[in-house]
Amino acid sequence: MSLQPLRDIVLIEPEPIPEKLGSLYIPAAHQYLSHRGKVVAIGPGAHDQDGAFMPTMLQLGDDVLYSPTSGAEFRIDGKRLVMAHERDIVVVLHDVPAGGVFIG
Repeated sequence: MSLQPLRDIVLIEPEPIPEKLGSLYIPAAHQYLSHRGKVVAIGPGAHDQDGAFMPTMLQLGDDVLYSPTSGAEFRIDGKRLVMAHERDIVVVLHDVPAGGVFIG
């Protein structure tokens, strides 16, 4: 299945939070709170207030941190995805290992 977001919408596959960080166990109720993920689909961009077209700055596969209050979560083919506006992406991570960033 192929998904093509419109305007400045970004689809993110959230990184799962491990059950354990070091010697600390993360309760199951908090394991869904990852705000880090991989960009799996991107819209072409949007128009600014003056009508100028602003292409998206993200690329497929970017490792990102996004605002915890952004977007809507949904599942498709059993895969959990977050749909958010590009402005809700706060950081693009480069060379940061999985589990290297924890927001909670």
